[in-house]
Amino acid sequence: MITDLFTMENGIVSLSLHCYIIPEFKNIVEKYPDAYVDMLAYAFYVGCPFKSINPYADFSEEEKEERLKETFHVFPDNKDVLVAVELIKDLYPTKGMKYVQSIRSSIDKTMEYLDNAVIREGKDGNLADIRGMQKDAAKVLESLTLMEKNAEEEKNNFRTKAGRKTGLGEIL
Repeated sequence: MITDLFTMENGIVSLSLHCYIIPEFKNIVEKYPDAYVDMLAYAFYVGCPFKSINPYADFSEEEKEERLKETFHVFPDNKDVLVAVELIKDLYPTKGMKYVQSIRSSIDKTMEYLDNAVIREGKDGNLADIRGMQKDAAKVLESLTLMEKNAEEEKNNFRTKAGRKTGLGEIL
């Protein structure tokens, strides 16, 4: 697992060594000399689940992709971008974060349901279900926050093979 694809030097975005060593990223750098920063940034922000290093982590997958597509002017159906996104999704998640992602997804679906549900009373209505979801909302969000905190701690507690704490840009 890695933490950064970019560095900032004298106000200029530079690529980290990962972009030159990892074949899927290196391919983008070599194949798209005028667009690789946008393409790698898009892939990183779509794929990285950690709020501590990804400001887009709280958005639903659809909203995140739409915002990033506009921001970075990337065509997300580009095969090389898709490969980079999948690699980042594989490089970053821990077991705890994978669980957090599935909970986030189910919360997004519940919110969409609540936004679009037509409330019906009566024996076959959905009013009781909707009230139950509303009542449990605070507990669900509190639980998610705790799970995210634990997943971030899990990420921060990784150690390198030699047993030392990891440094900037290296989580194995």
